[in-house]
Amino acid sequence: MKQDLSVNEILLNLRIKQATLSFHLAILKKAGIVSDSIKGKMRIYKLNREILNSFVTELNRFVQNEIIVRRISD
Repeated sequence: MKQDLSVNEILLNLRIKQATLSFHLAILKKAGIVSDSIKGKMRIYKLNREILNSFVTELNRFVQNEIIVRRISD
């Protein structure tokens, strides 16, 4: 899987509308979990794995079952 994805590429893997995805991406961006850049007319999002892993570590302190983040290979 590519590390940098456009909104349309992300939508291919989800069952939500573009407006809903944009709303959630804005929250993730504010939290530093994703960053974005503009290439032409497309907005490209990149996952900040370090921040995500830190978030999951903290989240695991509050839940009964351990949350595991793993990378899916191509």
